[in-house]
Amino acid sequence: MLLSELAGALLLLVIAWILVLKNQLWQHWLRRRYQPALEQVAGSLGLRERRGWKARLEARGERDGAQLILQWRAGVGPHKVLVRAKRGLRRRTWVGAPDTPSAQLIEHAQRLTKAL
Repeated sequence: MLLSELAGALLLLVIAWILVLKNQLWQHWLRRRYQPALEQVAGSLGLRERRGWKARLEARGERDGAQLILQWRAGVGPHKVLVRAKRGLRRRTWVGAPDTPSAQLIEHAQRLTKAL
């Protein structure tokens, strides 16, 4: 009985480790491909890059009294870039292709913060 419980716990640990490794590989791929765009947009908007455990690159910050989030997402579904502005309970989101030019991302971020 104890051996089967130990095997189950070990299996869960291995699965969690595989998922973390998979997401880290996605982050590495995203950084190699989109890091210059992230740095340019984040620098223009005053955002700071945030690292996490998910398969995405992310920068967050405050602009015109709204919280602004910029993400390049990868994984199983289609890859995309997401620009989100939040103020209180109101939220505006724009989703586009991951290779959207930096100037357009900055424009969308500014438009979303003004729309709140």
